[in-house]
Amino acid sequence: MTLERKSAATQRARQPRGSLWPALFPAALLLGASAWWSSYYLADSSVRVRSPLHHWLRPSGTLGQSAGILALLVFLFLWLYPLRKQGRWLRWGALSSWLRVHIMFALVLPLIAAFHASWRFEGLIGLGFWAMMVVWLSGIAGRYLYVHIPRGAAGLELSAEEISSERRELLREVAATAGLPQPQVESLLRSDPTSYQGLGVLATLRQMARDERDRVRA
Repeated sequence: MTLERKSAATQRARQPRGSLWPALFPAALLLGASAWWSSYYLADSSVRVRSPLHHWLRPSGTLGQSAGILALLVFLFLWLYPLRKQGRWLRWGALSSWLRVHIMFALVLPLIAAFHASWRFEGLIGLGFWAMMVVWLSGIAGRYLYVHIPRGAAGLELSAEEISSERRELLREVAATAGLPQPQVESLLRSDPTSYQGLGVLATLRQMARDERDRVRA
């Protein structure tokens, strides 16, 4: 296998397959409907009860209650992914596909719950909603980190030893193809010799943002 084909195959294996774009359609639909009926959602409770939309959009209304049932079903569906990882009776389909579907439904769930609650989060229900939002934000951060973890051809995470071995092999192939000494190739390909060990949380986040910006530009 040539160097170009091997690098392309490794890159495809490391990136999760599929896209999360299908989640944008229900999200846009819910946000668009909420914006269309914003006069109801922004009104006080005393004004809402006299609105002709109250029968449809209140939490126990036709659309509100339907959204609540849908949110419950989505919440139960999300538990299939951890069961798929641990149980043997769900061993069908690729785990990466399960994760992609899990993320898509999880991204839309807070909007469905907010639509059901008429965008009012008060009392114990509001506390539960914001607790769900903390989990939702942690999931987004986890997804960001997940796509940056080096993976092998089978899609499994590579250990530090495996990454080091693959790096040395690629350096040897580059040196042989370019006809240059391996130390020189390693020096030329070193993107940033600066060590980031010992940085605080904020400095690490800033550096991650700069690295992501440089990666997109590259």
